[in-house]
Amino acid sequence: MEPKIMGKSRSTSARFVERRASARLKLSFPVEIAFRETEDWIVTEGVEIGAGGLRILYPSEIAPTTSMKVRFILPTPSGNTSFQFCATVLRCQRLLTSTNTLFEIAAKFDISSIEEALRLEQTLIYQLTTTR
Repeated sequence: MEPKIMGKSRSTSARFVERRASARLKLSFPVEIAFRETEDWIVTEGVEIGAGGLRILYPSEIAPTTSMKVRFILPTPSGNTSFQFCATVLRCQRLLTSTNTLFEIAAKFDISSIEEALRLEQTLIYQLTTTR
């Protein structure tokens, strides 16, 4: 992945470069979310995913710092693989569509297991190589 040039300092010729630790994938996929300790899962649409988090579309506002559970399925060479993580909402942005109002929710995964993080990263790399 090519680094994105963010800008140039006026006082020096140094450039500021944005680098991501992991790949991001723009992908439309079903995501289920649940809040607090409830097991009432709500189906929504994922629009972007990376090893560190995801963006979803949701019909109502969710405040930043809200904790939630997310689960989703992604295809892999050996079949579909399911994932479930706790996540924290980072930001909520209102989107106006032609039919209704949606909110784009950006959330960070609270991954405590390196094995689970690697499993997700490998699945995303597979997605990137098969969708090009």
